[in-house]
Amino acid sequence: MKKLLLLGLSLISFASFAQKEVYMRIIHQLDGQTYQNGTTVTTSEGDDLTLSRMQYYVSGIKLYHDGGQMLDLDSVYLLVDAATTSEYDFGSLPITTLDSMKFAIGVDQASNHLDPAQYAFNHPLAPKTPSMHWGWAAGYRFVCAEGMTGSNMSDAMEIHALGNVNYFEQTIVTSGTDVFGSLVIQLDAEYLNSFNNIDMSGGLISHGETGASITYLENFRDNVFTESTQSVDPVSVEENTPASFTLSPNPANLNNVYAEFGTATSGTIRVLDLTGREVFRRELNNDSRVKIDLQRTGVYLVELRSSNKVNTQRLVVNQ
Repeated sequence: MKKLLLLGLSLISFASFAQKEVYMRIIHQLDGQTYQNGTTVTTSEGDDLTLSRMQYYVSGIKLYHDGGQMLDLDSVYLLVDAATTSEYDFGSLPITTLDSMKFAIGVDQASNHLDPAQYAFNHPLAPKTPSMHWGWAAGYRFVCAEGMTGSNMSDAMEIHALGNVNYFEQTIVTSGTDVFGSLVIQLDAEYLNSFNNIDMSGGLISHGETGASITYLENFRDNVFTESTQSVDPVSVEENTPASFTLSPNPANLNNVYAEFGTATSGTIRVLDLTGREVFRRELNNDSRVKIDLQRTGVYLVELRSSNKVNTQRLVVNQ
């Protein structure tokens, strides 16, 4: 009876979080205007600057919700280009009320020194043109900012900032916005602030993890992103839903449950308990069926990540 009561309470707790499609949108700005390559602005140091490239990685995304719960989107990597529309679909997630989000600019140490060639061509960490990778020892360029400076725009400006020691987390307090039943997390990004306290007189070339590159990534942490003050429009992300999956049987017995995919699927499947602790993980490589080994009864969240999107299902293990 005690086990049944605990299971019932767990089910109530789990069911209290509704599934929502969750999106992230970044509004790119330069000196208060919509970002465009080729626009000339003046930095806080008095340097005139025309940008031709602004690209960076976002990773380590964590969503804090419903008074203390946390969803760790640790396999989601975003390659952001300020010259393009940036809307990202995180998939269907068990969130009722968002409290805040945490993320970092760059690539976490666990992935920073892996071979880009191992990824599918459309993955953010795959080889890119122009390159976002510095080499296996140094890892990925966290941010690439390029342009011209000087009185006649004759001096080159390049900041390619990188380095595990410069992987800085930041937290944005935001509840997001409900748009037709979906949760849209919209952030403003003011890139002029990324050049605060950086002297570009005579030009600037900073490639690496020291000097101006550190200041630049600190500015990205402290001065670039805020909760958006602009109206939140419906999302227009291209539909890119990961392969569906079923859990069989469900409810299940210990060590007797399988995740079955409608098509051969690559990505990651993992299982979280009600505290958010990961209890099972498996990397998928064109798999159609995976056995999930669990050692304890309870209620779990099974999460499939594929093509930078997430599908989740509830799993009950009762004996």
